[in-house]
Amino acid sequence: MKSKLAQFLAFISLTSSLGLATLQAQMPDVKAPVQAAMQELSIMVGDWEGTSWTMSPDGTRQNAAVRESIQWKLDETVLLIEGRGTDENDQKVHHALATLCFDPLTRNYKFDTHIFQGLNTQASFEVLEANAKFRWGYEIPGGQIRFTITFTENGHRWHEKGEFSPDGERWFPTMEMNQQKA
Repeated sequence: MKSKLAQFLAFISLTSSLGLATLQAQMPDVKAPVQAAMQELSIMVGDWEGTSWTMSPDGTRQNAAVRESIQWKLDETVLLIEGRGTDENDQKVHHALATLCFDPLTRNYKFDTHIFQGLNTQASFEVLEANAKFRWGYEIPGGQIRFTITFTENGHRWHEKGEFSPDGERWFPTMEMNQQKA
């Protein structure tokens, strides 16, 4: 019985390997166009630090010291983004991890975000101006959230503004962050 199971598993392994090799041989080389699209975001790479404020649904404003670390991964086809924020008592108020990549099949960016409270989202991401201005966001029950990121001073300053809209027409501020390259 063991030998038949071992033979079966070997057969499955071999056919899976051959199938993957065949699939890879048939796929067009997309690395160069993906890298080109990702270069429109290269201004983000590095370590950033600054301040932010967030507005809770009840109107309470919370200030924080923030740090972002953004690194290239997988031959400059993916950005790994990690952000942390602490309040005036050095208590964690924000910790997020995200990956940002370009899908050559849909010709759209994909932005997957995760926060320390256990929530995650697959957000939209668009380049408004290469290496200067970006917008990302997602739907939530009762509306939508969007963030606009603008880089100034030759890429040494990062300004991000978060907004909520219940209807896609009226937008209300929920967050603002100002950072400089560390």
